[in-house]
Amino acid sequence: MNDDVLNPEGAADVEKGGPQPETGTVEPGQADKPAEETSGKSEPQKKEDGAQKTGETILGKKTEGSEEIDFKSIVPEGMVYDEKKAKDFATIGKQAGLSNEQMSQLAVYGMNYANETAKAIKEAYVQQVEDWGKQAKEELGNDYDATINTCGKGIEALEKKIPNIRQALNETGAGNRVEVIRAMALIGEIVSEDSFRGFGTPSSGQANIYNKTNFDAYK
Repeated sequence: MNDDVLNPEGAADVEKGGPQPETGTVEPGQADKPAEETSGKSEPQKKEDGAQKTGETILGKKTEGSEEIDFKSIVPEGMVYDEKKAKDFATIGKQAGLSNEQMSQLAVYGMNYANETAKAIKEAYVQQVEDWGKQAKEELGNDYDATINTCGKGIEALEKKIPNIRQALNETGAGNRVEVIRAMALIGEIVSEDSFRGFGTPSSGQANIYNKTNFDAYK
């Protein structure tokens, strides 16, 4: 029996020049070729981002060789410019990789924060002094006016030897403390009754300079 009759497909392949290679198979002679020749030319390797950004910081701002920042122009009104502290801050900012703009923003925030803090402390102090005054009026009650008048005599006597005593009482707020008011009133009573040698009154040479004062009354 003829083999061509038993395998008609094989006969057809023979007529076409033998079995054809399947898609994706390597043609004869290609196995020895380099990968570049079989797959085509590869694209050049891209440069790393770091190489393209030489001299830049992580924040994307170049700080090397940057101009010196002038913090003096951003100091809020009422604050004193400290050149040394400004230079120290600029040095720290550069070491941290901050740009001039970023340092300026931080400086403005810091100075405003310090200014608001100082303002709050001052307001709290003023309120405290006012509260002392209110407390003194409440404790002295009906004797308040008379006590203050007597205090005036005591302060005037002290000013002869301590010229800035009144200023100190005002600046510290002590002039509103009831304890200080009573102390000044006591001095006022003493100078009203005695020849008070220590506060400008001529000395009489007496051993007891408070010879007319009954100290039992102040116990």
